[in-house]
Amino acid sequence: MAFVKSDRIQETSVTIGTGDILLAGAYDSSYRTFGGVTPGGIAMANGDTCQVLIINTNAASEWEIDEATYISATNALSRTTRLASSTGAAVSFTSGTKRVAMLPPASASVVEDNSGNAAIANDLTVGGNLSVAGSVVFGTPLPVVSGGTGVTGFGVVTSKTAGYAVLAADSYKDFDNNGAAGSVTFTLPASTVGLAYGFAVMEAQNLVVDAPGGVTIYLGALSTTAGGTITSNEVGSYLFIKCRSATEWIVQSSMGSWTPA
Repeated sequence: MAFVKSDRIQETSVTIGTGDILLAGAYDSSYRTFGGVTPGGIAMANGDTCQVLIINTNAASEWEIDEATYISATNALSRTTRLASSTGAAVSFTSGTKRVAMLPPASASVVEDNSGNAAIANDLTVGGNLSVAGSVVFGTPLPVVSGGTGVTGFGVVTSKTAGYAVLAADSYKDFDNNGAAGSVTFTLPASTVGLAYGFAVMEAQNLVVDAPGGVTIYLGALSTTAGGTITSNEVGSYLFIKCRSATEWIVQSSMGSWTPA
């Protein structure tokens, strides 16, 4: 179910106790209701969640901030998770009119949903350092020209037992010939500066890296012919290759024995 946030959502309630908050209509004509958040908003469906502030207008000491779940059958909010309250526990509301307001202002906030996730629709500007505890995954590949790799992730290892035309979107993946019974040729994509790939020999069969037409692969003082190949069949051999120009790929690191041709 969706996590909903929208502006000017506030209703009244006369609920008492610690149970669900039964909604009784908009606080006044300038507000909208939880179950009918229109125009300009998303109407809450059964099971949708939101964050709310509940205040007893007849007893200012009674307030609670909750992660709440909408129940369409009874037009109520279940106080799913208490975030804060005037008592430090679930408030047992006494008689009186309660104001039930959706939090926070939708246009000016980034809010974790009840699963701890947050979405940003537009740009994020960071004035200081940005620390990331987990991985960073782009919804679409960050282009190489923007300092990215053109891929959505790193550290992927892919085994091939037959020839494969390497894609730009494979950049920074590692390939090997694990399980191959014969030669496996990896054909590099059209040269785009910044593309990079790793190749590992896992079977005693030729693993061939094939350069695009007119492109030379440099391995230290050695090099392929234009549009040539670099090959190894020695198990444990590895090379990491990166595109440096429209006509040049450079082996940035290698192990084992590789033969350019």
